[in-house]
Parts: sequence; C-alpha cells; structure tokens
Amino acid sequence: MLILAVVLGVAGILLSLPRSSKIVQREVIVAAEDIDTYTVIDEGMVERRTLLATQAADAYATTTTPLMTTRPIRKGEPIRRTNALPLDTFRPGFPQEVISFPATVDKMVSGQVLPGHKINIYGYRPEQGERPGELILVAPKVWVVDVRTAQGEASKAASARAGDSEGLLTGLGVTRAPASIVTVASDRQIVMAIIEALGRNGLSAWVTLAPEEVPPPPQTTLRVDAPPVGVGKYTARWGASPRATNYVLEEASTAAFTNTTTVYSGAATAVTLAERKAGVYYYRVQATNIVGKSPWSNTASVKVEVPQAPELYKISNPKGSGNYTLKWSTPKGATGYLVQESLTPTFEAATEVYSGTATTVSLSGREFGIYHYRVKATSEVGDSGWSNTESTSVPTPTPVPPTPIPPTPIPTAPPPPPAPCVGFTKLSDGPRPDLKNRMPPWYLLVKVVDAQGNVRTMEDNLRVDYCCPHPKPDESVYKAGQFMRVKHEEGKEGYVEFPLAEGAYKVDLYVCGSQIPIATVLLNEENPIWEVILLKQ
Repeated sequence: MLILAVVLGVAGILLSLPRSSKIVQREVIVAAEDIDTYTVIDEGMVERRTLLATQAADAYATTTTPLMTTRPIRKGEPIRRTNALPLDTFRPGFPQEVISFPATVDKMVSGQVLPGHKINIYGYRPEQGERPGELILVAPKVWVVDVRTAQGEASKAASARAGDSEGLLTGLGVTRAPASIVTVASDRQIVMAIIEALGRNGLSAWVTLAPEEVPPPPQTTLRVDAPPVGVGKYTARWGASPRATNYVLEEASTAAFTNTTTVYSGAATAVTLAERKAGVYYYRVQATNIVGKSPWSNTASVKVEVPQAPELYKISNPKGSGNYTLKWSTPKGATGYLVQESLTPTFEAATEVYSGTATTVSLSGREFGIYHYRVKATSEVGDSGWSNTESTSVPTPTPVPPTPIPPTPIPTAPPPPPAPCVGFTKLSDGPRPDLKNRMPPWYLLVKVVDAQGNVRTMEDNLRVDYCCPHPKPDESVYKAGQFMRVKHEEGKEGYVEFPLAEGAYKVDLYVCGSQIPIATVLLNEENPIWEVILLKQ
C-alpha cells in the first residue's frame, strides 16, 4: 500500500508540472547582398535562412511573386513587407510603368549609371549604304530602376572610359553593344514611346546620364543678424536647398549689387562676417551644384553703426584756475575717446590732449586764455561725430604791486591866512515851485547879492546841515549833515546849489563858521526846492 501511495504521488506531481511549449521556426529569404531602393528582387539577390517565428514576422519565404524594394536593404536583412512590396501592389501606389531594354551607355556625368539616376534615352540607326543614319531623343530624364549587364549581372558602377567611341560600359567586361540591360520607370506615354522606337521602328538604344536639375533657391529667407552699435561682426543664415552641393554668398554696398564681393563659398548654411566698418551692407545667396546655379535669393541688409557722440559736461572752474577736469558721458558701443583742445571756438589748430578709454581727464598748467574742448567716441567700426563744445577761462593773474618808496618831501611855503569873513544878511527865503519841473528834486538854492542887486561871488564857506524826515513832525532833533565848500558857478543864475538827499526834512544854512544858522528850511513833497537870498555887506 505504501509503495502504491508513493507512485500515485509522483504521478500527480508530474501531471501538475507545465508542459514545455514547442519552438516555432520559419524559413524566410534574406538579402545575400546590399540591395538599393526600387530594385526588382530576383533569386540571385537572396538566400534562405531559418528564423524564429517572432523574427520572421512579415518576412517573405520566396521570390515567386516579383518583389521591388521600397528602401535600401542590407546584406543579411530579412526581406519583409516593410522594405519590399510585390510589384502588383507596388505599382498602384507608384503609378509608373517599368520597362527593360538593351542599351549602350555613353560617357556619363559623375562616371556612373545606378538605380535612382535619370537618363536620356536616344534611338539610333547606323548609316547603311545610301540610307542615312538616324538619331532621335526618345525619352528625356527617365528614372532608372535597375542596370544589369547583358549576362544579367547587377551593375555596381557603370562608368564610361574616356575615349570609348562606342560608349562602352567599363568594369563589366563588355566591349560590344548592347552594353547593358537598363530597367526604367516612367509614365505610360513615355513607356509606349520607348517601345515604339526600340521595338517597332527597330532603333538601337543609346543611354546618357541626364544632368541634375538646378537646385532651387534656398528654402528659407536669407537673414542677417543685426550687430550691436559699434560692432562690425554678425552672422548671415539661409535655408538648405535640395540637391545643392555649395552656396555662394555675395556682399555689396548697394541694393543693386553693382559692385559685389564673394564673401563665402561652401556647403554650410551660415557664415560669420567680421571687421566690417560703419555702413550698410547688402547680401544674397545662391545654391549651386555640378550642373549649374539657382537664382539669387532675397536680398538681406544690415547696418553697421558707429556710437553716438558723447555729451561733454560743463567744466567746473569757478576760480578760473589753470588746473581743471573734463568729464563726458558713455555712449553705447564706444571703446575709446579722443579729446581736442583749442583757443578758438572753431577749433583751428586744435590739439589732441587725450586718447584712451576713460571718461574723464585732468588738465593742468593752462595759462591766460579761453580754452575750448570737444570729445568723440571711437569703436572698431569707426568714430562718432564730435560732441558739444564746452569752454573755460583762465584770467590774467593779478600783479603784486611793488612796495612804494615814499617820496622825499619838498619844502613848501605856508598857505596864506584865510581872508576875513564878510558879513551876510538874509534878504529872503522860501520855496520855488516854479523850478520843480526844471531841476531834480530836493535842492537848496543860495544866491548872494550886493546892495545894488548884483550877484556876487562867494568867497567864504557855507555849511549845510540836514537830516531825513522825522517820525514825528514836532521832534526837533536831527543829525548833523555835511560840511560843503561851495563856489559860485556861471550859468546857474547866480545860485549856489546844494543837492540834498531825497526826503530831507530840516535844513540849516550857516555862514562864516557861525554856530547860529542864518536860515532854517523845512522841505516836503510839495516844496522840495527852497531859495535863500543873502546880502553881502
């Protein structure tokens, strides 16, 4: 019983274990060599290989159905629906007919005819007796699908030797026409023309490599980056052009491109230009290849600008010293400055007193004169205009007077004694309103006459004391005026005039040094002129 239980247990364990899955494999075709795009695949191009089912997904097992590649296939890569399609399904999506024919290959641009090239197909018939030869262009610029030797070998590089009068295919071991079997794809009308010429009319085919199409202008607009002020370095950019192998960039100083310079030739789509001086520059670009040139692109321009002129600040020199400092602003793009000095405002015979990167300079030792200054900014592309003009004066120094030498006194005779004072008597006094409009205001007029009424000369002194108006009319206090020595003057009607300060209030007239005034006058706005007549005894 025990043995039976053990056997049953082991059997149960074995039944519970998972069964191993069967490995599924498939035989498929893989590329025996590198195969180009749009190539009809035959048995000579493939080999059979067994792969796991997961690796063989969508892979073809045979070439019984003609296949054409849709992209390049590397050696050893499985032939799948992702890289090749049956011709009967390929052609509806590629509405061109495929035709093969024997042909002689002429000298070719680039030295080869390979799938993907375009060829010109000529039909010719050699001259026979009296029958002239015939040559016609049957189909221009037809797309090549495949090129093979007459023995069926694929052409890797069908190049024509220079000097082959028959246009024989080099590297294929063929020395007589037909040199190769050429397969092309084109519209039905073109295919029918090829069949008509090479079939019914019996012309032989001669093939030349058609020239490449001239590349179109660059796909994007030519653009030139504007540089900062004072900088002559910037970049020109343009879009890539299909089939272009080279680009030519021209520069001109006018939009008409009358005088041009080629500043770049190469495969790049951008170039940095440098060391341009101030001005406007115009650019255009052209795409080229071995066949020809595209039209010129749009015109792009760039302006290289010098810095603006600095502002020269007002010179601070209040004492007129010969030592002072100049200061100025910092315009954008400036890398240096030049300062000129002149003794004339028109800067004739100006002198350069500073050249450097600072925005201030101290000057000293300037002598008498008026000094004028101006400054300009410098940069790698050129100089700015001159700034505003500022000036400062350095006056002549005040001379130190020499120490005076006292003169030697010269003895002089003593002055004569003064003449005895002659007595005077006041005859009359009062205001003279009739003179108010003839004389300046505030005058005291004194006239001296003799007993006969003749005007006499004053030999002695008169003294006038006066003061300004009092705050109160009844106050009698006044300040002493001034002592005046007067003389009679002709043309004044015999008067001796005493000009008084405007607003004088009380005026006293003294004669001969007397302490008692001979006349006291009270002036006011209505009577600013007063007359006194004295009798000389």
